[in-house]
Amino acid sequence: MPSKIRQHVLAMLAVPVAALPVILAPPAQASIRYCTDPHTWGRVCFQPDGEILYVEDNEADGHHVRGFAWSESVEGTPATYECKNTKGAGTVRECNFSWPERHRIYFFAALYEGDKRLASSDSKSAYA
Repeated sequence: MPSKIRQHVLAMLAVPVAALPVILAPPAQASIRYCTDPHTWGRVCFQPDGEILYVEDNEADGHHVRGFAWSESVEGTPATYECKNTKGAGTVRECNFSWPERHRIYFFAALYEGDKRLASSDSKSAYA
């Protein structure tokens, strides 16, 4: 190898690592969650990716929170789902369902004492 080319190659190899361009992968996208408005007692969130319903119990009141969801009609029959969080205040129950693809899912949170409904959130919706 001629001397000038060898000097050029050696000079290129001597470039400090910090001077080299850094190629970063784009940050991982967090799964999107759609949630009911928060209440002091809890809320429900729906995550289309993974088809998950999250039920949060936020208050130490002796009650539990349930999440209810239903889909648009699939072949004439709406699919309905329930997820109950009885683990206590400050906990989240995760329920993994098989939702109908490309259908709107409606969901809401409800506060219960035993089997008696005490309060409900407004319903929200998102596409599965």
